[in-house]
Amino acid sequence: MKLWQGGFLLRGVQMLTVGVLFFALFFALPISADARIWRATPRELIRDYSMIQHQRGPQELVMLTWMVAEETPEAPPTQIELMGKYMFLGVIHVRVSQFGQMDFQTPTNVHVKLKGSKVREPIDKALLPPAAIGYLSVLESIMTKNMGAMGQGLHMFVFDSTDIAACGQGKVWVFYAGEWYSYELPFPGCDQLHSALEK
Repeated sequence: MKLWQGGFLLRGVQMLTVGVLFFALFFALPISADARIWRATPRELIRDYSMIQHQRGPQELVMLTWMVAEETPEAPPTQIELMGKYMFLGVIHVRVSQFGQMDFQTPTNVHVKLKGSKVREPIDKALLPPAAIGYLSVLESIMTKNMGAMGQGLHMFVFDSTDIAACGQGKVWVFYAGEWYSYELPFPGCDQLHSALEK
């Protein structure tokens, strides 16, 4: 998990549910921002890096989650293909009152940029193919339920992922709420993962 600037948080659809559960179960776990994964596997390193937490103030938190195929090798081929074609990005933005009441913000003006390319706008979900719409629906439903209170603030965005891959090369920026958050490519764990697969 990356702490931004030192901050702390139909049959085809049924098959996709299997892969989605791996994401949902992970994000439902209570994770400390200071925790280290002991003897982390390559996939755990990739999963950890896919999340960014930015404490924007004493009572404001932004969380970004990039769903990458390398996290869920058990997922069905249909899902792996979708995750290679599209970038599925989850955003949570919450303000917490002094009494502990959470006020979730609706994310707007979210963009993605690959180094050396133009800024990419989110794809209108209505324009996605049926398989992508089905996967996204299942993903949102399961993650919202399994993340507890934080799941109420989850908003998913879908981008064209041409030339963007967690284990690729370059740098990806996500713009949100006046901040350019970045992912260096390849993710930590990619080299070890590929080496293990080649054996």
